Amino acid sequence: MKKIICLCLSLMMVLVCTVVASAEDASPIEGEATICVVDENGNARKYTFSLEELVSVQYDADGNVVPDSRLSLSKHSIAQGNIRYYYTSSGTHFKVSANSTVTFSVTLNSSAHVEMGYALKNQSRKSVYNGTSKTPSFTTVLREEGEYCFYLMNYSADTITVNSGSITL
Repeated sequence: MKKIICLCLSLMMVLVCTVVASAEDASPIEGEATICVVDENGNARKYTFSLEELVSVQYDADGNVVPDSRLSLSKHSIAQGNIRYYYTSSGTHFKVSANSTVTFSVTLNSSAHVEMGYALKNQSRKSVYNGTSKTPSFTTVLREEGEYCFYLMNYSADTITVNSGSITL
């Protein structure tokens, strides 16, 4: 009987140690994006979304849509020369007031040469960041009221993986 009790206690301790080790490895912010909307009076509202609640569309270097069964901002890859646009969870542009400050940042699997920016609906894109980093980001003021999407273009020689990201308006 003592052997059975010792065996059971040993198994429980192994399970508890495994669960604790797994919990320590988890990142509390990975898998989430925070969107903060600030109106002209300076009143701010913050919204936190699971990255899977946001959508994105990837285009190749020739402007063709790259098929992707997952239209979300969860961990994803962008091939060399491709561009990915990011939208709200319903697939629409972000509605932005004039003179709003926006911050767009991502965490990549490794340092890479990327371009980041935004596009006002039905207009050409505007580059705000062009450089090499593992955590590229930019902050800018959007002077014009309108509907915006944000983009990330991969200029590096290899496919990059976006591990997490946030868009703060």
